[in-house]
Amino acid sequence: IDTEGNTSMDNLYRIVETNSQVADRDILIIVGTNISRAITVNDHSIENTEVSADNRNICLENSATFATATSESQRTYGTTDYDKSSLTLMWDATASLWIEINRSPKSVISRQTLSDNDVIVPVSGTTVVTVASGGGTTTIADSGGVTDDGGTRRIQSGVDTSVYDFSGTVNTSNNYIVEKPYGSAKEGDSYKAIWRAAWTASSSNKVTIFGKDLTAAEASGGATNPIEISTRYIDGVWQTGVKKINSDYFEPALGNPTTTDMILTSTTAGVRSWATLGALKYKKYTYDFAVHTGAVGTYSLGTDNTELLPAKAIIDGAQSFIQVETALTSSGSPTVEVGLDVGSTSGAYLADDTNFFTGATAFGATPFNAVGDVVKGTANVGQLLAASKVTFTINTAALTAGKVNVFVAYVEAA
Repeated sequence: IDTEGNTSMDNLYRIVETNSQVADRDILIIVGTNISRAITVNDHSIENTEVSADNRNICLENSATFATATSESQRTYGTTDYDKSSLTLMWDATASLWIEINRSPKSVISRQTLSDNDVIVPVSGTTVVTVASGGGTTTIADSGGVTDDGGTRRIQSGVDTSVYDFSGTVNTSNNYIVEKPYGSAKEGDSYKAIWRAAWTASSSNKVTIFGKDLTAAEASGGATNPIEISTRYIDGVWQTGVKKINSDYFEPALGNPTTTDMILTSTTAGVRSWATLGALKYKKYTYDFAVHTGAVGTYSLGTDNTELLPAKAIIDGAQSFIQVETALTSSGSPTVEVGLDVGSTSGAYLADDTNFFTGATAFGATPFNAVGDVVKGTANVGQLLAASKVTFTINTAALTAGKVNVFVAYVEAA
């Protein structure tokens, strides 16, 4: 068949028999006459102004149109171009329809035909780009255009390759930008850039790929630690790039410190580790009449082992503080002491000492007789062998009220 009047394009909606020779199950094969003149065969369901619905008699699979002279069906043999397309129909006398039973090139699959049917297929190939320090903007058909540039790179969706590989060693005062793709796209389409360049810029210049800025370290270190930046077409918009970095780029995980209050330290070579602070620390202990009562005796302050002074701690009495929250009262004349219960000792380690922080002091004397009074402890210093307790001792007579806080100064030396 050919177009009417040899026009470049035409449509076919109805096949008319003129000699009453067609019988049920007869086969008709349609091919185009001329490769430069395309004919579109339409399913009977397709509305048009040329043929009424009652007179349309072509039934195509899935109502999909068929066209001759498509780029997929064209072949060249020698110096002659041929149209390899064909449509095979069978007459159904009961339905009075020409039914499609085969078409060619039905088996020919291209990225475009898949994309037209909403199948996401990346554009094959990789564009290798050497980043340069000079300017320059590449535009349409980037994958077939400039591969050395230092300005703005544009990528055409569905035309340029889906993977871009950037390399090169550059010192520049320019920005380098790879814009988000432009042009028509399908939901789920994606583009990927691999940054393997050593790109160093002055001032605030930077590398931006698919709307995502690289840090100065990422831009300059791409040669040894490549970075992948990808963008995807979602809900009608190309998304801002997502960076994927080689895990070798990260330093090993340090994990949690072995004890509380450790700090993170670093050498000039960048080696990091947990270390004990080493500075003076404080623990608070409280004598409270409402908790301990005021009977004569020695009271261990704190409620569990977590409140003990740590083993091997160096205790500095002179840097410790005794602070009165509620003044001590009594109907007699007691004295009080603040000291240590060390549990175990040997050698020159501290031993039990009920007045390590303050000797026997009258309950009505400073600091115990006034709210808000604060004094430093006795000038004693020593090291604990084992975890130890702070003690509060009441001598001679009972107390009837009072609350005293002891802030113990120590250094962890373990």
